[in-house]
Amino acid sequence: MAPRASKGFKTFTLYIEGVNANNIPLDDIGWYLIDLAAIIGKENAPRIQNVRNGSLRLATKIQDRDEDDVRARLLLIKSDDAPQDLIASQRNISERLGRHKARRATLLDPSQNNVLEFPVVRPAMEIYDIPRISQAGELQGKIIRIGGKNEDVAVDIEDVDGHVYKCRAKRNIASRLAKEMFFPTVRVFGEGGWVRKDEGWDIDGFKIFDYELLDDASLETAIAEIRGTFEGLKDIADPFNVLDGIRNGVLQ
Repeated sequence: MAPRASKGFKTFTLYIEGVNANNIPLDDIGWYLIDLAAIIGKENAPRIQNVRNGSLRLATKIQDRDEDDVRARLLLIKSDDAPQDLIASQRNISERLGRHKARRATLLDPSQNNVLEFPVVRPAMEIYDIPRISQAGELQGKIIRIGGKNEDVAVDIEDVDGHVYKCRAKRNIASRLAKEMFFPTVRVFGEGGWVRKDEGWDIDGFKIFDYELLDDASLETAIAEIRGTFEGLKDIADPFNVLDGIRNGVLQ
């Protein structure tokens, strides 16, 4: 049944299927009306006529003389030349429909004809809570802090990117690590809890069981050592045969 407008007025109704006025906040109904007024045209002075429950119907009325202008605006919003304010208001309604899980939404003219359809834009899929996962692994960096009075001692390790891992270790392991603070790079082995965050996986509470020191020699030093190792190859008639013999334990 079409809502009746007062004499001298015409009614345009936002008809939202699957949304009940009792189930959404009052201010959301107000935002629907604000965006609807922007689409109809604030210069046409739209006024609320009624709000019907069930599938939500927001009826607004305008003066008879403004009907042609409203219809022109509704044609414009479907064109490539639609102004940004019209596009924004339509998008606001569409996104709000998605949050309210609407099935469909249309704008009905005074004769109850569908003159504008609003797409329902569903919210982006949320990342569901993923439980903390415990897993053995290893971390690499420099020891920058060791401390604590408990049996499990706090150990902070900073990697090359400046990220600090908050770890723990038994006192006997921590006392050995304390001798390596700030200078050598260490690789620690243990078990940690991995948690999912927006930017990816992050470690939460790593327990150190063992470690090893890594060689902090510069790239230039490492290359020089490699060159020194193979320096005599140029004097060997068949270096590949020699290397094959070393690989298979024939030559030492």
